[in-house]
Amino acid sequence: MISPFSLQQADWDESPEKILLPPINPDAEIIGIPGYILVYVNGACPRTYRVYTDDFMIGVIFQHITHWSNAVDKIRYAEPIDAAVGLDQFMKVARVSKDLVAT
Repeated sequence: MISPFSLQQADWDESPEKILLPPINPDAEIIGIPGYILVYVNGACPRTYRVYTDDFMIGVIFQHITHWSNAVDKIRYAEPIDAAVGLDQFMKVARVSKDLVAT
């Protein structure tokens, strides 16, 4: 008979905690690019990265075999910096638009 505790232990081996590591954690898989920090979350193709500026997460970008993309547009980027900048610019415009509507 399989006990529920043995099943729980097996689930702990693939704990989701590692994918939620902050960018300052030494175990986090990080790509540093000027102005941004990319922290690997999960996936093989595409690989998913959280994008940080300073201490704030602005969104996610994806590393495909042939290109990079972000979560807000349908553009294929050649480099991760381009996908991060596209995401950042979109979020800034969205923030300004939200502020204009609120006033």
